[in-house]
Amino acid sequence: GLINCLESLVHQKYAGPITVKVLLKDFQDTAVPLLEKKFDLAFGQGAVRPKIVGNVTIEILATGQGPKRDRLNQVIPSLTSVYTAILDADHVADTGWIRGSVAKLEQDQTAHAVQAIRRPLSLSNLFQMWDSAQNHIGNELLNKLYRIFGQSTFFTGTSCLFRTATLKTHPFSDCITEDTDLSYDMVLRRERILHLADQGTREEVAPDFFSYIARRRRWSNGHNRTFFGHLWRIVASCPGFGTRIKL
Repeated sequence: GLINCLESLVHQKYAGPITVKVLLKDFQDTAVPLLEKKFDLAFGQGAVRPKIVGNVTIEILATGQGPKRDRLNQVIPSLTSVYTAILDADHVADTGWIRGSVAKLEQDQTAHAVQAIRRPLSLSNLFQMWDSAQNHIGNELLNKLYRIFGQSTFFTGTSCLFRTATLKTHPFSDCITEDTDLSYDMVLRRERILHLADQGTREEVAPDFFSYIARRRRWSNGHNRTFFGHLWRIVASCPGFGTRIKL
């Protein structure tokens, strides 16, 4: 869970400073006792004093917001760093994730983000293997094709490092699949997302059949809404007298 995620960020092989912002709704979150014990933090009614571990500073923020998109939208405008990475709490990052992502953006100054490879933490039953086959193997096959043909990949909601300026100009929308919605906006604006294939994150997958169905139904509804919401702009960008976008 969250503790393993934070430990993986503390052990990043990145020479520069890293600030990790843990975005909670409030300090009644069930993660608070674990954070207190692991990182010796003192929670009060206001802000928690940041914890410094090597070159990593951990900040715990009570945003007052429930949905992930609202927590991000509240914090992003105040960021001052050149790069901002988004990682869900159920992920464990490879030690070279930040370093590899930053290197790609420094090498390609025209790109706006780097989506890293995602893999499962565990494949102990059929439903986890099924979920991973669609969510990981399927995505990576598409990413490989995008890379071969020099096209932008899609942001998949986590494990992605952005130029902070890009996030500030693209607030997350009120959509079930806000990551896909943002990806369409970026592609239609010719803002490329690169792919990092050798370093990324490992995540928890659906533990049972009902979790798998609920997740797929939610994503299906969100993807359909996002696609039809962008359909006219996609059609308008098709080949004409100008340039074209490949989706």
